[in-house]
Amino acid sequence: MMAARADHEEVMRALVAAGADPTLKAQDGSSVLMAAASGARLKTFAYAFAIDPHVDVVTTTGNTVMHASIAMNDRTQPEVCEVIQFLADHGAKLDELNGAGRTPISMRRHAAGGSRGRFADQADHRARGQTENPPNAEPC
Repeated sequence: MMAARADHEEVMRALVAAGADPTLKAQDGSSVLMAAASGARLKTFAYAFAIDPHVDVVTTTGNTVMHASIAMNDRTQPEVCEVIQFLADHGAKLDELNGAGRTPISMRRHAAGGSRGRFADQADHRARGQTENPPNAEPC
């Protein structure tokens, strides 16, 4: 998992070739794919998906692979967006709530120290099954 998060595809390949099981989970339920989502660039992430294609994994705190993918971790914004787009193209949801009641979008806003913003609020609102916009929010 450390190799996946650190964007070391060649190390991941060597570990798998030596018999490492890429489907094992950490104690919190995170997977190789989740580790790659939080730090790897698209090429390494695509390899992680090839060996562990479960975009529906959830940690004990309710975080999904999409929640993990919003972390910058020495990646540029376009590199992060490539991973997010890959996940979306393969069935990962952008609007799932984690254990703290946050979507990946609202987590990113919170981590950046900025306001959550109206789109994050609306995404959280919709994820809770509410069809009306939250108070003081403009429609999308």
